Amino acid sequence: MRVQKEERQTHKPVLQAHFRSEGDVHLTRAFFYYQDSRDYAAALQELALARPNLPNSAEVPYFAGVIERRQNQWDLSTRHLEEALQLAPRNVQYISELTGSNYFATRRYADAIKVLDETLAWKGNDFGLGLTRAFMYFFWKADLEPWKELVTGESAKNADPNDLITARLNLALTERDYHTAEQILASPGGNGFDDDGFFTPREFNEAIVARALGNTAKANVAFQAARERAAAAVRQRPDDSKALMALAQSDAELGRKEDAIREGERATQLLPVEKDWLNGTELLVRLTGIYAQTGEIDPALNILEEMAHNSGGASYVSYGSLELDRMWDPLRGNPRFDNLIAALAPKSRSR
Repeated sequence: MRVQKEERQTHKPVLQAHFRSEGDVHLTRAFFYYQDSRDYAAALQELALARPNLPNSAEVPYFAGVIERRQNQWDLSTRHLEEALQLAPRNVQYISELTGSNYFATRRYADAIKVLDETLAWKGNDFGLGLTRAFMYFFWKADLEPWKELVTGESAKNADPNDLITARLNLALTERDYHTAEQILASPGGNGFDDDGFFTPREFNEAIVARALGNTAKANVAFQAARERAAAAVRQRPDDSKALMALAQSDAELGRKEDAIREGERATQLLPVEKDWLNGTELLVRLTGIYAQTGEIDPALNILEEMAHNSGGASYVSYGSLELDRMWDPLRGNPRFDNLIAALAPKSRSR
């Protein structure tokens, strides 16, 4: 579960050909290097060429910031996103990126909440910003109250229906309120839940809920259905790391340990952190969950401990997620895991 949607899905330079300057051309080239080929060095080079011709463009530092964090350069990325926001202080996309990705990933939770509160003062009942704010409290302090208030409050009336269903379902699963989760899954909605291309079939969540409620037979049927959907995606796109990881997670739930680990490790090889820190690390965290579930405790803890000390690691290893996420249940009671939670615990639980 990520706080911030992938930036490239929602922001793209829109240029009219007859108005293009030399700087605009370099900016457009940078975007396509970034989006189409993940050639981040070439994209940054184009942005450097664009900057002198576009001194007041917020897009130049913005794209530099979103590229640099994929290279695990969080301090530089944050400076550039802050620069972009200074140039365009009411750009909600920039606000979301800075708070929901950078401040969150570097554990600047209080700074994120401050910016979000200031924004919501003029933006009103913006569900997306409200959800980002709620997630800060969850990941920082394992505090679910802002999340509960959001999905039942005024902002929920303005939310995209799929976003609201996903937020309500994730909250119910985090609270281990499986009866509520069952009701949400039975309501009208899509066939799955998409977290930046990490697709979770509806059947997978139905299986988690059924097993928690003691219906093992129903859970196994649903896990098998989820596996078949993931396997079909892999057959169509054998080099799709995200589809392969979905297959690995289903196999882990079905007790197919060797298949799950092989598929999960292959997924991380297809898109390693060296190529794309954000998606590569997300894949690695999911592999860590597979290790934990299949009894490979030491490899799981090794990865978690390394991530906890990595700049930007809070995107995936935070106090709230380790404290409450069912993924880590097999590690509970292990001294190394307990020490990790204690090290990440906030000094104060109050708001």
